[in-house]
Amino acid sequence: FFFYIGHTHTPAIHIHLQFVAFVCLCAAADGSAQPRSVLLAHRTAAEMTIQLVETSEDSIFMLVAQHVSELLAVEGEPKTALTDNASSVLVAECTSLLQDENFEGYVSKLISHLEQVFEKCSDKECETITTILVHAVARVPDAATVACSQALAAALASKVDDRADERLGALLNLYGVTARPEVQLPVLLCAARFAARSPKLAAKLTGVVTAAGVNTEAWVAQWGLSDSQARELFLALAELVKASEKRGGDREHLRLIINALKLVPEGDAAGMAQLKPYAAAAVADYTRNPLLFQSDLGELSAVRQLAGDAAHAPAYKLMTAMLGGDLAAYRAAATPAALQAVEMSESDALQKARMAALLSLGTTAGTGEIAFGDIQKALDIPEDQVELVVVKAIGSKLLEGKIDQIRGVVSITRCSMRTFGAAEWAHVRGRLASWREALVAVQHNLATNKAGAASAGVPSRGQQAIHV
Repeated sequence: FFFYIGHTHTPAIHIHLQFVAFVCLCAAADGSAQPRSVLLAHRTAAEMTIQLVETSEDSIFMLVAQHVSELLAVEGEPKTALTDNASSVLVAECTSLLQDENFEGYVSKLISHLEQVFEKCSDKECETITTILVHAVARVPDAATVACSQALAAALASKVDDRADERLGALLNLYGVTARPEVQLPVLLCAARFAARSPKLAAKLTGVVTAAGVNTEAWVAQWGLSDSQARELFLALAELVKASEKRGGDREHLRLIINALKLVPEGDAAGMAQLKPYAAAAVADYTRNPLLFQSDLGELSAVRQLAGDAAHAPAYKLMTAMLGGDLAAYRAAATPAALQAVEMSESDALQKARMAALLSLGTTAGTGEIAFGDIQKALDIPEDQVELVVVKAIGSKLLEGKIDQIRGVVSITRCSMRTFGAAEWAHVRGRLASWREALVAVQHNLATNKAGAASAGVPSRGQQAIHV
């Protein structure tokens, strides 16, 4: 392998080059960890010389330990073979650990000095050292990998500072060091919570997850997560999406929260108590979002518990009134306490309630017609505003239809359903059953006609011929 180095002899560059060689070693086809010859070409201003460096995985780990030890050296401290100091002690301890192939101890030893690495080293040095630490975790026995990876993840995520990008990059490398779910899940949760502390980091990690093309439900299925583990994952990623401030994030955040709320059974008192704040936040998010009209929040036991809570009952009642599409029920529920709980103005709340009432009419009409007068009455608006409200609903793709100004009706071809619970599923089953019966009747008629034609001597299509 040939590497061309610029005019520099700093330890950081040499460590980075050794790391490049180390990566090449790890990528060797035969998987051997035996020392390999790596050609390093040093280019000076006047000439180019070639230096042959023999390296191995273990030497790379030792180089990192030596470099970290230099960070511990105190200026003016004597450096003799007879003097023990923090620097020499670290080198001796890491040498012993590596000789014993105790990579868990090696990682633990360097973790204790990780903050000094981030404080004193360059970006490239930080990246190199943390990447080699991640590879050291891969050498830890399976029984200790979970604890070791969690310790490294916690150290990397300890603070959001000017090295936050390097910390997040190391967490992503740690996530990919193994395919074992019991290792990946804690690291992913740690990375998500770390990134959620900064909008910039949250946007970066959200982009990585999106680019990977793996949705949260797929993780839950592939890893075989329990309900409590899945809830934890949904909630962590929901906070990540919310912190990213990306366009459309509100809808994705609410979807993840609802997925978590669905995993709390009716009798799980501890789970219900844990998710009560999330349920209240979901109710507020849905209610104040002017673009959200479809939700199954009212079907969830974790949300229904809010009805009996004095602090959250007003917001819950307001949400259920909007989901029901009943303007009279909305007016009764739109108390100052309810509007304050969902952080919504009275005019914005009334506008959303009227749109919900229009969707209620559209759902009832199916693919039929709605008279202007019925819309005016249900929404409690002047006659000259009826068409404007319908046009706005069509523009928002909440319904599809045509306005007949001459007849004063709206012909509905499609309308968004505000909820899709047990009643809606029963309606779908009923329609499927009626279609099945109609198809059976058609099949029976075809069979009867075919039999009648055969008895009358009429040839089938395959038996017909053209005679000239």
